[in-house]
Amino acid sequence: MDIFPSYWQLLKDLANDEVIISIDKVRDELNHYEDEISVWVDENMPDSFFKKTNSDEVTSEYGKVVAWAHSRNDHFREAAINEFLEFDKADAWLVAYCMSTESTLVTLEVSDPKS
Repeated sequence: MDIFPSYWQLLKDLANDEVIISIDKVRDELNHYEDEISVWVDENMPDSFFKKTNSDEVTSEYGKVVAWAHSRNDHFREAAINEFLEFDKADAWLVAYCMSTESTLVTLEVSDPKS
């Protein structure tokens, strides 16, 4: 954060302008670690940045994500599918939220059937 403060300021500005968002499940994961990033998020990101995932629309899409993940058991290891679908983890919920709002999910994650 000290090396590239303009990046963190840009994140804050984009969040305040609601150009970028995240979901409540990500906030929960961040708060679990209690590290420099979680502290920064708590101090700098507006509450509106973290959208709720408990709506009927998101839950319906989550069901589709679960079905899709299980249908890929010939491609992904069962342990990887189970990790992706852990209820308290954000990954599948991020996909479901984006599906329900027709949003674009931006991530550095890459598919790795062996993981």
